[in-house]
Amino acid sequence: MKSFLKSNFFLTKVLPSVFYSVLVILIVFPPSALAVGRDIVLILLLSVLLLNLYFKKHWISSVIGGITFFLALYLVFAVLSEYHDFPDGASFEALRLLIVGLILCFSSMFMSTLLCFPFILKQN
Repeated sequence: MKSFLKSNFFLTKVLPSVFYSVLVILIVFPPSALAVGRDIVLILLLSVLLLNLYFKKHWISSVIGGITFFLALYLVFAVLSEYHDFPDGASFEALRLLIVGLILCFSSMFMSTLLCFPFILKQN
C-alpha cells in the first residue's frame, strides 16, 4: 500500500481526480431544480474525471489540468477583488474569506499542476 501511495499514478492521477470529484460532489449535493443545467455539466465533469483514472490518455489529464488551473487563477483574482470590497480589511469575515478562498484556489492550482505532470513527463 505504501508503494501505491508513493507511485506516480497515485500522485498524478488518483489524488487530483479524487480532490476534484469531492469538490464536484459537494457542489451538486443537494440537487436543485433551479440549477439542473449546472448539475448536468458537473456530473459530466465528474464522469470524465473518474474515467480519466482508467484511460491511459495523457492529453485528457493535461486538458483538464490546464482548464482547472486557469479557472483557479481566475478565482484567485475574484477572491482578492471581494476582499478589497470589505471596508475593514482586518475584520474576521474579510480575513476568513481571504484565507479560506486562497487555500482552496491554490490547492486547486496545485492539483491541476499534478494532473499535467504525466503529460510533461511523457514529453521529456
